Amino acid sequence: MTKKISFFITITILFACCGNRFSSTRLDEIDSLVMKELYDSAYHEVLRTEMPYITDEEDKAHYCLLLTKTSYLSRNPAPPDSVINQPIAYYKEHDNKEKLFDAYYYKAEYLLKDGDYTQAIILYKKAEETARQSKNMKQRFKVAESLSYINCLCGEYDLQLQYVKDALNIALELGSRNWIAYSYNYMNEAYMMQGKTDSAVVYADKTVPYLKYVYEKDLPYILNSIGYTYMWVDMKKARKYIEKSLSLKPLTRTMENLAFIYRKEGNEQKAYELWQKAFLLDDVTPKDIILYNILQYDIAHNDMNGASERLYKMVSIKDSLNNVLKDRTVQKLQDEYDEKVAESKAENTRLLWITAVLVLTVIIISLTGYINYKKYKARIMFANHQFIINTYISRIRKLEESETKNSMQIETLNGIINDYEEQIRKLEVSGNNADEEITELKRKIKENIDHISYLETTCTDAKEQITELNGKIKELMEQEAPRLIKGKILYDNIRQNKTVSDWSNKEFKCFVDYYKAIDYDSFIHIEKKYSPKTIHNMFFLILYDMGKEDKDIRQIMGITQEAIRSTRFRIQKNAKRR
Repeated sequence: MTKKISFFITITILFACCGNRFSSTRLDEIDSLVMKELYDSAYHEVLRTEMPYITDEEDKAHYCLLLTKTSYLSRNPAPPDSVINQPIAYYKEHDNKEKLFDAYYYKAEYLLKDGDYTQAIILYKKAEETARQSKNMKQRFKVAESLSYINCLCGEYDLQLQYVKDALNIALELGSRNWIAYSYNYMNEAYMMQGKTDSAVVYADKTVPYLKYVYEKDLPYILNSIGYTYMWVDMKKARKYIEKSLSLKPLTRTMENLAFIYRKEGNEQKAYELWQKAFLLDDVTPKDIILYNILQYDIAHNDMNGASERLYKMVSIKDSLNNVLKDRTVQKLQDEYDEKVAESKAENTRLLWITAVLVLTVIIISLTGYINYKKYKARIMFANHQFIINTYISRIRKLEESETKNSMQIETLNGIINDYEEQIRKLEVSGNNADEEITELKRKIKENIDHISYLETTCTDAKEQITELNGKIKELMEQEAPRLIKGKILYDNIRQNKTVSDWSNKEFKCFVDYYKAIDYDSFIHIEKKYSPKTIHNMFFLILYDMGKEDKDIRQIMGITQEAIRSTRFRIQKNAKRR
């Protein structure tokens, strides 16, 4: 009996050991599929592996990591948080830095995909530190790429450039042509985000010879990026790369860039058709710029129904973009601080002073981020108000021009009718048989009277629309744009030649913003022609644009004629240099 019990125990142990070896071997085989970039096959192999039969804790952690990793790489839905949290806890405890990196990294990738930027940044930073400790260059490159991308999304362009440089240094150090290709393109994009076109062109040129080392699926995006950069220096060259990108895959950004080229070439209709196609593409690219261009086209071609629809969609998109930016709220930054404090509890008491510094840093970052966010939101709202008001004003001007034209035509037609009536009277007293001629003249009189009636109706409609649009402008300024209200008051004071001796810089800014809202075309003309360096120089030029003479400007600004000549000379000198 004892021998039988011993036999069964031995068999059980053997099966358990074989089962563990089977699990480890199978998971290693799946890892090799991931290394070969066979992500779909790896994902299906993970699903075929039955989790309940894995008894070893290390194998369980490896299985959960592979499930998360292959789900992301094969573009399948994320597994529950409990699945990825298990390997994070296990590999932290057992100090397996390379696998801990993967656990942090792929959880961050899913958070980024879901739009949770704050938590994603925290995990990317943990992954970065883990990769730095393990000295795994591939992992350091991957996390530098991701941190540059997420900083770009959050508008942190200096940090974006810093991480792109880190990625490029790693790529050059290892001599990986594939990594170098992507890093050169990232450098190009980072400099473009900062408005440094010359530097961007340098890296666009460097990217071109490495295009053959880029993955085929990424080639359309990189070609479009290169084309966009060249748009600022060589339109013909830009078109070559943008059209090549479109031949591989239709992308919203690529169509938008090609439409810009068409518009520059004077082909507005072709640009408009391409904007419409781009708007219908089913990708995640924001469509606000495309909608703005379509809206401008609709207004220019008097399609007000289409313009209203576009404007509604544009406001909706702006709202959604504002919601995305709320990721950097004080509450979420506080969560980041809490996590850092929780981790610091395990540290030795000698690190307490570091914790105090971290607390102070987080508070400063929180306050700075919150203030910057509020300023950003105010700028977006104000710019939107300016755009809507300028649209209304442009429409009013066109209606007024149409009304004047119709009134002149009515006057001309009345003169023609009077001539016809005079001819009829002469024919009637002549005694000649002129019935047919008189009938024809009466027909023409009726035709002109009908046309006059149509023109008068059109004038009446135009006046009603002008009244309605003026009402909307007044409502917008009074209810939704306090800065414009202040600007309107200051503008009226200037029209009455009141002095600005007690104005602050903020009041000058309010005045200029209001003028930009009511006469956008004149404002842009001044800006392009003179590029005034200060708000006071812009104010000075606007006074002339309003029709003010030197004597008026002396009274308004409280300066001498010599000061006027000196200011005018400096502005013109700056414009010539430009």
